[in-house]
Amino acid sequence: MDTDVAQSIMWLALAFLCVAVGAGLGYLFWRAGRMVLSMDELVSEVGEHALPVVDKLGVGMDTVNSQLHKVDIVMDSAVDVAQQIDTSVRAVSFAVTEPVRQVSGMMAGMGAAAGSFRAGMAEDGGGDDGARP
Repeated sequence: MDTDVAQSIMWLALAFLCVAVGAGLGYLFWRAGRMVLSMDELVSEVGEHALPVVDKLGVGMDTVNSQLHKVDIVMDSAVDVAQQIDTSVRAVSFAVTEPVRQVSGMMAGMGAAAGSFRAGMAEDGGGDDGARP
């Protein structure tokens, strides 16, 4: 009978162990389920608050891109204006420098002719007293 009592105690201990493990696993699964529900609520709150911010950010980026496009157009126009001004300045510079070169050349020629004329007159004794003026 001693073996029957020992066997009964062993079966009772095994049953108690199975109930304790089952209760522990049940509590563990209940806590895990609560954590999953909490995470689900957190994710849905983040989604509710983050999506409008992302939408506003998208609208802001569209506005920035639009303004950058306008700045690009203005910069292209400024480059065109600068090229036109450069062309105009070159044309005016050419229009002014060419007549100045021609007048300068003409004046140099007239100076050389006058010098040559004076030198010729001095050699001929072209004055009343032969003195240079």
